[in-house]
Amino acid sequence: MKYPRFLLLDNIEDKGMTPQRSHNFQRLILELSDKAGAEHQIIFTTSMPAPDLDIPKYTVGSKYTETNMSLKLLRRAEA
Repeated sequence: MKYPRFLLLDNIEDKGMTPQRSHNFQRLILELSDKAGAEHQIIFTTSMPAPDLDIPKYTVGSKYTETNMSLKLLRRAEA
């Protein structure tokens, strides 16, 4: 098991971040990642993934929307 050496957790998209700025930020981080010499992992949690980065090479799991929510609630059958 590998332990993280560095974590940066931030929630900037709820403070007026525009999609264009968010996408640019994602691309800049990817550029730095591509240049890194060490094996590493970067996890973005974003509601605005850059369309050109929203591909299987970079993404894992479901994309959540209003119709595909992350919390799945089961409804009881009414008696």
